[in-house]
Amino acid sequence: MGTKHTILFAFIFLSYFLTAYSCAEEVSEHELDLQSPYETEWKFEKDIEGDNLSNNRRSTNEEEPFVPFLLKFNRDNTFTGTSSNNRFQGQYTINTTRSILSIIDIEKQNPHLMETKEGFRYMANLKNVKYYSVSYANSIKVLRLYYSDNKENYLQYKERK
Repeated sequence: MGTKHTILFAFIFLSYFLTAYSCAEEVSEHELDLQSPYETEWKFEKDIEGDNLSNNRRSTNEEEPFVPFLLKFNRDNTFTGTSSNNRFQGQYTINTTRSILSIIDIEKQNPHLMETKEGFRYMANLKNVKYYSVSYANSIKVLRLYYSDNKENYLQYKERK
């Protein structure tokens, strides 16, 4: 009789634990949408490599105003953007529950245009993205695209309004 009670108790405890754990892991569609980079135009803010900061900015000449690097992820796994001297488009894969994002392909609109030093660095880091996060700072969405496994190196964007 004691063994049956122990088994029954263990079964009930295990069932309760598994039910509670599975409920805690569920994320609503609305929460996933808030965590996703979809359908927002992102304005590049900074490139962080460990403790080093690099602000990538572009302007076609000294007299023209600053033109930001831009990026937009579409729900159909395509994206568009601008770099130092070019427009580009590409494809990506995403897992919103695990915050994994991989750039599969980037195609420049005019491959004959040369990038600036900052543009080359930006494009190289963008091609190596592995993870992402979306958060809020002062009610503005912030996107970080991590291009290292330890998440110390990332491209940071703010929602363009």
